[in-house]
Amino acid sequence: MNLEELQKAFADYLRVERGYSEHTLRNYLSDITIFFEYLREKNIDISEASMLERLEPVDIRGFLASRFKLNKASSNQRRLSAIKTLYKFMQKRGIISANPAEIISSPKTEKSLPKSISIDEVLALIHSIDGNEVLDLRDRAMVELMYSSGVRVSELVSINLSDIDLINATLRVIGKGGKERILPIGSYAVQAIDEYLKRRGELLKTETEALFLNKNGGRITTRSVARIVKKYLYKCAINKNVSPHVLRHSFATHLLGSGADIRFIQELLGHASLSTTQRYTSASIEHLMQIYDRTHPHSK
Repeated sequence: MNLEELQKAFADYLRVERGYSEHTLRNYLSDITIFFEYLREKNIDISEASMLERLEPVDIRGFLASRFKLNKASSNQRRLSAIKTLYKFMQKRGIISANPAEIISSPKTEKSLPKSISIDEVLALIHSIDGNEVLDLRDRAMVELMYSSGVRVSELVSINLSDIDLINATLRVIGKGGKERILPIGSYAVQAIDEYLKRRGELLKTETEALFLNKNGGRITTRSVARIVKKYLYKCAINKNVSPHVLRHSFATHLLGSGADIRFIQELLGHASLSTTQRYTSASIEHLMQIYDRTHPHSK
């Protein structure tokens, strides 16, 4: 088996057996491609997939240490995860017996608190999408849905028409690891989606199940959603350094601040571990302390 055949089989394994999202799948395959390029630059013979068994742990550590200009631990962590998953796959398929990646520890990452924006800022963001063209209606529907349901951007772009039930105000999403969850959606999101759906046909070139379309009639991408969110944040002068997941983070933080049970929030967010959700507790406390310091006369 050559490397091209290996990568195709690995992609099928990630998609079918592991249930990885297209976003994660794309990142893993990119990481593996860069890894192979690095090995070729080092004149390491990997013309056959089985030759990857001959690598030493130092070869993999060298790749992690030298391939990234910024050398962010989070980037290295994902790339090591991709390599470890590839080796486990090859062992499972009987391509190799030894696994040089299994003794390498993942780099420690400093967990930053999720960054959210205030309720007033969310409302300003939504109101900044004030046009009536079909793309404006799409953008408003996406923003309303992200804030109303807390979906990941990768989940948002994967939503199909059959996943939305506007009558019962529910949304079906497939999260990490192929796990399905049913989410409630608020009346503002229902209305925004309904208005978009009435004119969605203007974007259609060929029939597709995708709910959110780009201007060419195809399924919108995570990169496009990130660009759109950033555009409207800038438009309403919210210049914070936030990720496109800011609406998901704000959804969780605002629920927590209103007294919602943390396990309920965990279910909505699709977190496998409660400790992941508990990061929002710290973020909420930090936000309260900022308000206290700014407003209480004896805080200083």
